[in-house]
Amino acid sequence: MNARLRLVGVATGLALALAACSTGAESPSPSPSPSDPPTTAASASPSAEPTSASPSPTTPDCADDGIVPGRLNCLDTNLPVAGNPGESDVLWDADFCSAGDGRYVYIASPELVSLGGSSGGNIDRIDVYDPALTTAEGIHVGSSQADVAAAYPATPSVTSFAGTELVVLDGPEGFVTIELADAWGTEPWTVVNIRIYAADQDPNGPVYGSEDFAGACPFTM
Repeated sequence: MNARLRLVGVATGLALALAACSTGAESPSPSPSPSDPPTTAASASPSAEPTSASPSPTTPDCADDGIVPGRLNCLDTNLPVAGNPGESDVLWDADFCSAGDGRYVYIASPELVSLGGSSGGNIDRIDVYDPALTTAEGIHVGSSQADVAAAYPATPSVTSFAGTELVVLDGPEGFVTIELADAWGTEPWTVVNIRIYAADQDPNGPVYGSEDFAGACPFTM
């Protein structure tokens, strides 16, 4: 090809390129790949993940608390029986002592737990002789003197005028009195009874060997 023909070919190519620019034609964009996720605008709706609400506070269960200052499980000595958190734990026996001489009884252990009260239907003292009922530290009727000393090192026993020893625990709701005796020398010192008192009661009197039982029936002469 001579030089004239080559110049004509170059000129023709340039003319076609200029024509494409002047018409504003755009080269086609590549279509998105099927593997590319579609782009969406941010949504104002909540996240798809469920958000659990904070749990509401629950009332602690007292049914298994055992012997507590002022309380046996839920039965509170500072309150009347009616409406007491432990109302379902007791039953009124209208003829407990004799016909018409009634007492409240502790349903779970009526022979080994006795209840004493005052006017108005209050139960202000509970005597416990059931070894199945314990304090939070595991002390129960039949525990040894060493067990009690280990459980309450900061609360030494005090010798009472009846020749027994008392360990008195106090709390916001009342008292617990743990009474130990040596059965006047015939047995090692052990817990012979545990008493629960309301906050306005005196927990420091011994009862072992006496007739001072909570809810005791009167003597018949």
